[in-house]
Amino acid sequence: MVTQQIKLLQALREGSVNSYFATFNMRIKQAPTRIRELKLQGHEITSTKLPDRSVNWELTQEYIKPITQYEFIGNTAVLKS
Repeated sequence: MVTQQIKLLQALREGSVNSYFATFNMRIKQAPTRIRELKLQGHEITSTKLPDRSVNWELTQEYIKPITQYEFIGNTAVLKS
């Protein structure tokens, strides 16, 4: 199942997303909440208010989670520094 966050992130990777487009075409009723959640995850998204009272969102930098590496000492996994 594709979540609303994933749908928005995929659309933002292709270009900017308008709040009306997200609500009516993508069927994401709480798009501002999903954008906020993406920002809290570390994605940099700029918001621009438009004269028609809609908002345009643009992904400026995507957060890529660092890979955690472990090494095994005996039967114990230890975080690699």
